[in-house]
Amino acid sequence: MTAPQTIQRTQRPRRQDNSPRLWSLLAILLILRHREKQERIADLVEVDMARSWKILNFHDLASTEPAWLDASLDKLGIRYEQSQRATADLVNDLRTLVALERRRSVPEPIRFVFPSEDVAADDLRGPTVVAKPMDERRVAKRLLAMGPGAVKHAMPAPEDVAMPSGLSGATGVAVESVGEGGRTLSLQAAEVDDELVGYQRVCESDSRVCAFCALLASRGPVYFDLGKIAATDTKWSLKEREGDDTARVAALDETPDSSAKAHAHCRCTLIPVFASNRLGVFGWAEVAEKIWNDPDEYGWERKGDWVADRRAFRKAFDAYKASHPDEGADGFDYSALRAALKDVERDRTDYEMARFLNRVTRGL
Repeated sequence: MTAPQTIQRTQRPRRQDNSPRLWSLLAILLILRHREKQERIADLVEVDMARSWKILNFHDLASTEPAWLDASLDKLGIRYEQSQRATADLVNDLRTLVALERRRSVPEPIRFVFPSEDVAADDLRGPTVVAKPMDERRVAKRLLAMGPGAVKHAMPAPEDVAMPSGLSGATGVAVESVGEGGRTLSLQAAEVDDELVGYQRVCESDSRVCAFCALLASRGPVYFDLGKIAATDTKWSLKEREGDDTARVAALDETPDSSAKAHAHCRCTLIPVFASNRLGVFGWAEVAEKIWNDPDEYGWERKGDWVADRRAFRKAFDAYKASHPDEGADGFDYSALRAALKDVERDRTDYEMARFLNRVTRGL
């Protein structure tokens, strides 16, 4: 496969509001807060898995596996829904932000029905998304394979070698699976909102981020065909655009089929993209974009083959990350937001805008 040469993005339309800086800053603030919530959930998953791992007896894995698996799945189901609820809040906040930016009436919030809720169909009115429950069977198989299965595979290694390896494997599956709750819900929201035209991947904030995730995130907004999504159950669907490079298409070809192309331990999130509110890339995604677009500057050679180029890019990205561990940090410019808020103080006469701004910016 021929590798793409340069990452390009669709030209962003001019904003209709006279205070574009404010809307951009508010959107970034909401997205960073959302990612922080999702990362806290992932941290809790790691704690949960470390605790449930103690149920396993290295010398009697067969009889202790069922209790460990039940305890793990119970916790993961709770964290999965927490991830969904955090994403639901983001979706409705961004919908409100877009409406206010375009001087439109604030839309009715999407009603999200979560797996733990028992709601009759007759009670569902207005735009509604029924959040999908975690696929326990699939998650259980992967937990067993990467947890106790990895321990067994490591034998005759001693307990202090085999057990940490199994815990790491099971934890990686758990973090990825819980994050899938929020990522999938972000895609589901497109089915009830015609203004939602795509999604954007946001990679994790610290230097644990992998080169592949950062490269995917560097593409910015990705647009999909809503009919294709409905037919393929939240699988990624790309709408080709003139001049769009094939980096992400090639990336999809190289990974297993899932809604977010995640991997073990992956903390990437998917955020909805609206027709009038397209963001640039930031953090490690921006670093990845620079390294991909300028191989000579960053010490790697593009050979014209996607697989080879991906390996070379990953080596260059990891080397740069090791020598610049703080460059991908996403420091938010609160002073710029405060200044932008002062510029639109007159808009506080709009009740919906005042209520939204007061809620989102409380404590700044």
